[in-house]
Amino acid sequence: MKRSIDLLVVFFEKIDIRLIVFILLCLNYLSFTLSSNEEAYLPLAKQFIDPGWIKDSFTFTEWPGNRILFQLIAGWALKFLSFGQVAFFGRLLVFIIIAFPVGGFFRRIKTGNLVTIILLQVFLIRQTYFAGEFIFGDFEPKSLAYIMVFAGLNCLLDRKYLQAAVWAVGAAYFHILVGGWFFVLVTLFTLFSTKKISLLIKQGALFAILLSPYVFYLAKEIFGSGSVVNGVNIDQVYVFFRNPHHTAPLSVSEHLFRTLTQVAATAVAFALTLFVFRKKKGPLFDELYLLNVIILTILFVSLGISLVDHKAVFLKYYPFRLASLGELFMYVYAFKFIEAKWKFPVVFQMVLISAGFYLIIAGTIKNINSYGRNYLKPSYKELIGYISENTDPTDVIIPLGDYNSSLSRVTRREVFVIVKCDPGGGEKIYEWYHRVGERKKLAKDTGYLDQLLKNYRLNYLLSDHQLPQNDRLTPVFQNSDYYLYKIQ
Repeated sequence: MKRSIDLLVVFFEKIDIRLIVFILLCLNYLSFTLSSNEEAYLPLAKQFIDPGWIKDSFTFTEWPGNRILFQLIAGWALKFLSFGQVAFFGRLLVFIIIAFPVGGFFRRIKTGNLVTIILLQVFLIRQTYFAGEFIFGDFEPKSLAYIMVFAGLNCLLDRKYLQAAVWAVGAAYFHILVGGWFFVLVTLFTLFSTKKISLLIKQGALFAILLSPYVFYLAKEIFGSGSVVNGVNIDQVYVFFRNPHHTAPLSVSEHLFRTLTQVAATAVAFALTLFVFRKKKGPLFDELYLLNVIILTILFVSLGISLVDHKAVFLKYYPFRLASLGELFMYVYAFKFIEAKWKFPVVFQMVLISAGFYLIIAGTIKNINSYGRNYLKPSYKELIGYISENTDPTDVIIPLGDYNSSLSRVTRREVFVIVKCDPGGGEKIYEWYHRVGERKKLAKDTGYLDQLLKNYRLNYLLSDHQLPQNDRLTPVFQNSDYYLYKIQ
């Protein structure tokens, strides 16, 4: 058995680690099926490049903000390719490029190719301590930003601190929050590694100068709108109404037990870092210790702030962005510590290898199954076929729920409001919030339609159940899952 394991190790060590990373990402995520995030980002890019795609769309017509580079890239691609093709080839391109810095990271920490396969695949199962951040998977702005993050991370490990700051700028241009929080990590790592305030000042000046054109572009819209619109604090709406699972996880009561379990596991990881893993010192171990301590400290300080920041002054900046990098670092740190302390028995090695490849197969099957998501159901195909063929392109549909976030995209009809497609900021988020509230009132009582029609043009109402008779609603289509009514 030992000889078989040795041969397996030799075989995998001959493969370029970048190719291994690329293959793993493709097996887990390469698909023509749009994720829920891509259902928001790609139509925004399409509408940005082609404003007449869904004329006068409330949902998809907005200032691009920090999505500007992504929307230029994806919007251009959507001139020639379908949404599914752009998702597929966009992910493919990201996986090809990010495999280089991610492969470089694993080479620097010297885990070996076979162990890298297992560590990375285990990480891909969840990708975060808590709060739902992820690095790999979709074609969206932050997937491009994380390419820069890993390049900067490699510079940190090579002690090229100014170059790391430059890569943080690159990440910020694609996603201001991903790049911004990575810069915080870069500066704190630099400070505690070198104790040189002068180097920290140089990093800050470099970051500020290189990012200043982008900040100037963003500032006019962000600072011009204010936080309160018509008496509603839009920061609170964004943090506690739309994205509490990302920004204030302890406030989400229906998932509180799961979140507390994840936080407890994170606390255990912190304790292991401070009291167990730190016993092993030296090159690489010191760097991994510092990276983990910085990130875990930020996470727990942010958790504390989340309990008192009721106006979302701090939480709107997504303080848990580093949770995903933190989990990856913890897996690596734990393995390196165990590797230095014990030699794995042959049987245990075989179990680990078998479990790793089982997870790869499971991840691949899950990815393949994504091709059959809800919007491919026959009943949904019938619905979008009817809407596309029998309604006017200018018609507005109001669904009583978010039955499928692709409805507007696949029919090219304006949908009154899509909860997933919340605006990135500014005054538009107030109108989005108001529309969500109006739709809830209508879902409770279709008689509210008369009031709604005083302020909005609505042509069709979509429900997943048959509605009571109403003089304003004429049934025009139904099947096993959907009921469509013409609004008179």
